[in-house]
Amino acid sequence: MLEPKIIHFQNIIDPNGNITIANFTDVNFPFAVKRIYWLDDVPKGKVRGEHAQRKNLKILICLKGSVEIELEDLQGKKSTFSLKSSKEGLFIPNLYWSRIKFGEGAILICLASQIYEEQDYIRSHEAFLAINK
Repeated sequence: MLEPKIIHFQNIIDPNGNITIANFTDVNFPFAVKRIYWLDDVPKGKVRGEHAQRKNLKILICLKGSVEIELEDLQGKKSTFSLKSSKEGLFIPNLYWSRIKFGEGAILICLASQIYEEQDYIRSHEAFLAINK
């Protein structure tokens, strides 16, 4: 089973502005991207996510500000990640419950392995925990 992990992107520092690169063909990139979306103007302290997905894999990148991401696997094991830099992303495998708490002015982008399909989402925490029973 795949596990969540921080992925570090190539960063080139330049006096005229830095550039960060995510090569989708890189062996460290775990899937082909089929969808990109972002969240902004989320009030500080607001929690988003609170769902799991059956098939979709994703990488979250905080482009501005910071976010705290709490993940839970099917065995109930929880882990917390902080994203504060656009130079890294958090890989989230399928079947992980996520809660994302936004900091002031945060902009979060998501690279997803699947197009949007409502039936892929598990929106009840109880239903998520019942999968393993």
